[in-house]
Order: sequence, then C-alpha cells, then structure tokens
Amino acid sequence: MQEIVLNIRKRIAAPRGMPQIICGNSDTVLRCITDSEWVDYPDKTVLLQFMQNGAPCCIAVPFTGNVCMLPALSGIHEVRIGIAAGDIRTAAPARIPCLCCITDLPAHEAPERHDLFAALTAQVNRILNDLRPQEVYNG
Repeated sequence: MQEIVLNIRKRIAAPRGMPQIICGNSDTVLRCITDSEWVDYPDKTVLLQFMQNGAPCCIAVPFTGNVCMLPALSGIHEVRIGIAAGDIRTAAPARIPCLCCITDLPAHEAPERHDLFAALTAQVNRILNDLRPQEVYNG
C-alpha cells in the first residue's frame, strides 16, 4: 500500500517528499495534513484533475477526517490533487507524477510462436514420403 501525504498550509497543497502514483493500482492512501483553518470541516472532498486522451477529467472523492483511498488512475502522466470543503473553501492543487503500468500500454496479443524444429521436421517427413516409391496393389 502506498501513502501520499499532502501538507495543506495557507490553502496550498504540497506533497511530502517526491511521491509518484503508478497507474492501475487502487491501494493508494491520501493523508491530508491541514492547518487550523480546516478544523471546522471534517467532511471534505479530494479533487483529482488530469488529462486523459487529450480531454480534461476530474474525479471527486468525498471523505471524512484526513485520510481517503484514491481511485485507480490509468493512462495519465500527472494528476493534480486538491481538497475542498464547506462553503467553497479550496486549496491550490499539488502536482503528482503518474507512471504508466503494464496494462496502460497499448498492445495486441502476440501471435502464437511455432516450434520451428517441429515444423521443419514435419516438412522433411512430407518430402521424404513423397519420394518413397508407392506400393502397387496387383489384387
């Protein structure tokens, strides 16, 4: 499980350290450490904003307290994370880089690999069978 800590001071969100999110995973915990102006707002909403396939997207995740689970993200390179609560109390977002996961990469299923030795042996056997004299039935 990965934990990302966001320090929110004077309405500006900043990540602790240099976290990265690996796309495709749903086990990332977000811990929001807020200053005193958020004390009266136990119910908050995390806002995730990102570009996906050239279009801006936003996901809202309501939570109570200071911890919530982030949803799995896919196919993105960066997410901006901020919080909102009460009567339009918001924070400037933190930018968190996202790394693609193996399921984000476009791919087609590879064709089945043929056993070259078996294929060549079968071809040689067919040729040899064609070269053998045919039995004639005189009945």
